[in-house]
Amino acid sequence: MAASAIKIKVVDEDNQASEKKKKTTKKTVTGKSKEKIVFKIPKKAAKKPAAKNFPVKKTTTGKTAKIKNAGIGKKEGINIDNQKAGDIKDDKREKRKVLSERIGGLGEKLDTEEEKSDIKTDEYVNAELKNDEAGEAGVSPVKNVIAELEKNGSQEKDGKEEKWDKEEKAEESKIYISQSINIYRRIAYFFIFLVIILVGFIAYFSLVKVDIILVPNQERISNNVIFDIYDKESRKSESGNAIIGIVRDAVVTAEKEFESGGNEVIGKEVSGNVVIYNNYTKNQPLVASTRLLTRDGKLFRIRNTINVPSNGSIEVEVYADKPCPEMAVKSAKFTIPGLWAGLQEKIYAETKTSLDYKQKVKKYITQNDVDDKARELKQLLLKKAKEEINEEYKEYSQIIYKINENSVESEIDKKVGDEVDTFNYSMSAEVVVVAFDENKTAKLAKQKFLSALSGNKDLISFDEENIVYSLNNFDTDARTANINASFEGKVGLKKDCDVVEVEKILGLNNEQLEVYLKNLDEIAGYEIKYTPSFIKKVPKLIDRVNIEIKK
Repeated sequence: MAASAIKIKVVDEDNQASEKKKKTTKKTVTGKSKEKIVFKIPKKAAKKPAAKNFPVKKTTTGKTAKIKNAGIGKKEGINIDNQKAGDIKDDKREKRKVLSERIGGLGEKLDTEEEKSDIKTDEYVNAELKNDEAGEAGVSPVKNVIAELEKNGSQEKDGKEEKWDKEEKAEESKIYISQSINIYRRIAYFFIFLVIILVGFIAYFSLVKVDIILVPNQERISNNVIFDIYDKESRKSESGNAIIGIVRDAVVTAEKEFESGGNEVIGKEVSGNVVIYNNYTKNQPLVASTRLLTRDGKLFRIRNTINVPSNGSIEVEVYADKPCPEMAVKSAKFTIPGLWAGLQEKIYAETKTSLDYKQKVKKYITQNDVDDKARELKQLLLKKAKEEINEEYKEYSQIIYKINENSVESEIDKKVGDEVDTFNYSMSAEVVVVAFDENKTAKLAKQKFLSALSGNKDLISFDEENIVYSLNNFDTDARTANINASFEGKVGLKKDCDVVEVEKILGLNNEQLEVYLKNLDEIAGYEIKYTPSFIKKVPKLIDRVNIEIKK
């Protein structure tokens, strides 16, 4: 038989790891003949677990057959030439088994040409086996192929092992690189985490803050200042609390009639006028003290005797039988009990005016009348002086008037105890006039007010228009006067006042901060503003806490 060119791929069962990596080895034997030989593996052998039925693709080009399979290990090589002739069936079975183990499982699906080629190959193999059994001379092509495969298998395995070593080294290098990348990645993540924490701290210390706006308690404080007024003709100059102005005096007189204040009750009555009607055909005479009776039992009497004409009426004065405040009557109808019953409906009385309770009083002058009316006359003198003098000193914004008590003279036309209803009272006195510029005195008052404030207080308002001036003493001969100015101002805490001890509130939450602020007596209210608004806690840095005092 002519030499043949056969390409076979054999699976090495010991190298299953290479199967997973899908490594393949191709062996080619080239002879002078172009005839194609394909070994058909029984299906039972192809289904063994070792083969695992990996797909095999067979391609036929010309008369050269390519069979893909795994490589053959050295340990598994079997020298068919050394087998003894024996039982033909056992030898054939053994050879088929060896070929099945070497070639491995082939693909179940082959094209039509490949199937035909497999059939021819089976026939060829069977023929060669028969020749071996008959002991024919010459070398069988099958034996040559297997021997060549065993020889090339060992060389191929050495090459594959060398290749696998390189691949393993490459894989190890890849694993090392991958591990290095993972380590560097973890280090990068760690540094990114540190950067995020650092940025968070920087944002916290640069953005977080709290503004506390305090509304201080406002209180009114009273004070006074004393200064001197020099008349402009006294040739004195202003210095310190001395101000140039006017110090003069003028004599003023006044007279007025007053009622006596002394009263003595000498009687009381309830009296008034009523109209008596006569609807009878005859005149009806009524004597004084004739009784008149109201429906509620109040008894009155007529003061004078009268004669009431027939079909007429007459007005008469009446008084209460027992005078007291309860006997007062606004309007009423009276019967006359002294007439017989038939005439009482025709002759009766009705009120003309209200019947009021009155006292009979004797009036006289008392010492209190003299004293009280003297004070009233002095006020009248001051009023009269203002009317006469104000126009003369109108260039001054403030004018003070005071009566010189040593110059007062008074006169009453009656005496104390006289029983009179009124009396006349006259008085004359010297009125001292002090005039000055109020703007100058207001500055002195404000300076005094500010100098009296404590270190943590500040002036909120000062009412210059409500300064009260009073004349302490004066000297009309020297033309000087001493003035006392009383004033009030509203004060509160200074803006830079350390009413809040910042060290004590650092790190407090909102509830704790409110408790602290409520216990401060100097403030009336407060407002807390956090930045950002969702952080309800005082920062632990002093420069992130802002205290503002609102006026």
